Amino acid sequence: MLISPVLKEHLGGFYGWFSLFQRTNDRVQLFESKRHNYEGMIIILLRCLFLTSYRSFLIKNDRLISILFNGSVAFIFLLACSCSDSKEIVVDCAFSGPIIKVNNLVNSDCEGATGQISVAADGGSGNLMFSIDDTVFQATGEFEGLDGGNYNVIVIDDNNCKSNLQLTLESGHDFSIGIEILSLVNCGQGNGSFRAIASGGHGDYRYRIDRGKFQLNGLFEGLDAGNYSLTVRDQLGCESIKTVNISEEQELLIESISSTKALNCKSTDGALLVMAKGGDKSYQYKIDDGDFQIENEFKNLEAGEYLVTVRDGKGCLTSRAAEVEEKDDIRLTQFIGTFPDCDSLSGKVEVIAVGGTGDYQYKLEKNNFQNSNEFEGLEIGKHEFFVRDEMGCTTAKTYELAYLASYDRTAHILKANCTISPCHNSSTEFTDFNKIENIRMYESEIINKVTFGNPKSKNGQLSVEEINQLACWFDKGATVN
Repeated sequence: MLISPVLKEHLGGFYGWFSLFQRTNDRVQLFESKRHNYEGMIIILLRCLFLTSYRSFLIKNDRLISILFNGSVAFIFLLACSCSDSKEIVVDCAFSGPIIKVNNLVNSDCEGATGQISVAADGGSGNLMFSIDDTVFQATGEFEGLDGGNYNVIVIDDNNCKSNLQLTLESGHDFSIGIEILSLVNCGQGNGSFRAIASGGHGDYRYRIDRGKFQLNGLFEGLDAGNYSLTVRDQLGCESIKTVNISEEQELLIESISSTKALNCKSTDGALLVMAKGGDKSYQYKIDDGDFQIENEFKNLEAGEYLVTVRDGKGCLTSRAAEVEEKDDIRLTQFIGTFPDCDSLSGKVEVIAVGGTGDYQYKLEKNNFQNSNEFEGLEIGKHEFFVRDEMGCTTAKTYELAYLASYDRTAHILKANCTISPCHNSSTEFTDFNKIENIRMYESEIINKVTFGNPKSKNGQLSVEEINQLACWFDKGATVN
């Protein structure tokens, strides 16, 4: 049978497999007069076949049966393939795969893992299966318990045709906080500051540090050095917490002060050299209430004490005391005291001085200077003594005069009257008063006996003088002297 060029064109590569044949018996022929009509119908039918099979219809040539209806305006191709040697149908997924459509998206809230994805699909062949990770598939397009992030939704049909769609869920609890430190703390004052900027959440943000109130902006000023807990809350009420550290600039310190001694208390040849560190390096210096200067050395100073102050470029201040000493300054080095008895003004003190220039003069507290270094008739207590040399250089020192009542002075009374047998010694059942620790242990009983009783001795009774001396000793601190 002859096939026209038009039919050949539409058959394409199938023409090599296509063979219209005449059966030996019961032959069917295509008549020339009907040829063009038949060819037109074949072209239409083949186009339908191509559309239906998506251009992948493979036919074995010896299985084609053509049933022609003579004189009719149409014919039908019945195509059959045996089960044993039929060809596989190859599907072009680009034309036949499922198409994904989104039903609903629910973003994750502040708690996380509460997002939802709902999708469906059109087209495809047979049953459709859905997945968001390409490993676990399910029969529906409903996915729950999702956190914020990007998801690749996949649909596959029975022909193994896949379609995918990229979807994004926002996360209510996953927003970021940027921190800008504006100023560090300096001068030991609360002048640190920072700015917080939040992004990625929902709507407007509120900011607070520690347990303070929320505010509309993320600027925090007037802060001391330390760690702050920054909380940011978005419009949904989701919160994010971040620790912010405000550090302190290197503290301004006076590292050292070296001094040059003055010749004496009246000379002005002393000096101080000040070394500072930390803070802003533009230092200025002053002593006492003087003016600041750039130089860190102070000359032409008298002997004495000074307050040195350093100021840096940011106005931070630090101070430290310094002393310009004399090369051979006058000093009170020793006191020789004669301690008074109880209720008497029998105290005496001798003052010893060294250094300075020439002879000395002495005085007690607000009294006048005298040439003698001895002072008599002193009460118990603290006394301030002064010494002055020929240059008028003066120094002072405090000395405490105490009662002479002590164990050493009263031990003879105890030994002669109390620590003998059969009384308070180690050979008896009574407390041994030869040991000072035992006396201290029974202090209250002894004081009571001495004060209100009439303690006995080996001679019968203690004398009034002995009782008074013991009472004075206890009254003036027997347990510590």
